[in-house]
Amino acid sequence: MPGFEFDMAFPPADVVAGVERLLDKLGYSWQRRESGESSVFTAKRADAPTVELEVGPLPLDRQSYVSFFPRTLLVARSDEAGEREIAALRQAVIMAFLRVTG
Repeated sequence: MPGFEFDMAFPPADVVAGVERLLDKLGYSWQRRESGESSVFTAKRADAPTVELEVGPLPLDRQSYVSFFPRTLLVARSDEAGEREIAALRQAVIMAFLRVTG
């Protein structure tokens, strides 16, 4: 099953809002449901396979160091999508959440 995951340095609510904006910008029709502490998006575009994106707090056992800011796990997966579609979505997520620091 093609997919990707990111350990995001944003609070879950900010990632959920960012995913909503991104899916709208990319022309996906989507639905969001709550699953425990996570939000699960089912997104479909006419010319692309269905993709599921799950946004929730990074599990404690996945945290490799002490952090002073909230961390969120974003997981995307699809039974239908090929590597090209997933790579394009992955790149779009990177660009949507990129922040300049220095």
